[in-house]
Formats: sequence, structure tokens, C-alpha cells
Amino acid sequence: MAQRLSARLLPDGRVQLRLPTMERLLLAAVLRHFPSVPLDYSSATASGQGAEWEEREALRRESWESHREEVRRGLRPLLERLRPAKPPSLLKLELDPDQTDRLLQALNDVRVGAWLELGCPDPLPDFD
Repeated sequence: MAQRLSARLLPDGRVQLRLPTMERLLLAAVLRHFPSVPLDYSSATASGQGAEWEEREALRRESWESHREEVRRGLRPLLERLRPAKPPSLLKLELDPDQTDRLLQALNDVRVGAWLELGCPDPLPDFD
């Protein structure tokens, strides 16, 4: 029987993931791109001037750097578990709510970073 990707929410709030080998490798490859959104992205889209604006920008940047480092530290154990197994096998992960949140934040950062790198394209129209 072929191994299949699955995700379940457990009664205690943890998320259980079952990752076949290919999905394990793909998730690890995507997570290696974190962080993707440039630190100055939001300041590049905002206009401001003066010392007060610069001070707020410095605080925002410091806060964002700190947050990224926290997410990166939280992802390290997950990335260790995603290393290829010999022989290839189904990986079963259980993530607590904090780990799930960090994973989703990292995936969203990579998604937005890719969108920015593509020049912020408009969504494709629906083809019904």
C-alpha cells in the first residue's frame, strides 16, 4: 500500500502529520528558504520621515529579527526530524500548538517571499 500524506488534529490540540519520504524532503527544502521576506519589506511600502519614524522603524526591525530568530530556533528540532531516513520511511510527527504556529509562520514567510520575488503578481482569474 502506498504511503500517503495526512494531517489530523488530536483532541489535546496537537497536530499529527504523517509524511512519506518525498513530502518530508519537499517540506525540508521549503523550510530551508525561511526567512524569505526582506526585513525592510514593510518599511519599503510605507512612507515616513523624521526621527520618530526612524525610531519606530528601528524598533519594528529589531522586533521582527527577534521573532524570526524565535521561529528559526523553534524549527530546528523539526528540521532535524525531516532529515532523510535510511531506509526511506513514513515520518510521524506530533506538533504542539506552538510548534504548529511556528511551522505555519515559516511557510507563510516563504510563500510571501516567493510572491515578492515574482514581482507581486495579481492572482490568476478563476477558470470555471
